[in-house]
Amino acid sequence: MAIRNDTTVLLHYGAVRMTTQKQQLISLLARKWVTPITAFEEASCMRLAARISDIRADGYKVESKWIKAKGGGNQFKAYRLASGQPTKRSA
Repeated sequence: MAIRNDTTVLLHYGAVRMTTQKQQLISLLARKWVTPITAFEEASCMRLAARISDIRADGYKVESKWIKAKGGGNQFKAYRLASGQPTKRSA
């Protein structure tokens, strides 16, 4: 339990399993192509490219492709784990 002076914040790490944003993204990437919108909606990630960089730095192989937005000239990237990648890395 931790208490901060300005605001009382109680933290309990007992039976609650905390999943990091990076872990959530790795799980998503293993299942499907992930776009910035998907990352925001399903993992509350607003900086997908930065998290992909972190995931690659951890040794995961991540594929990417450019997608053209409907009705416009805008493009964005979608990402997924390369086939055969494990969803967990041992330390």
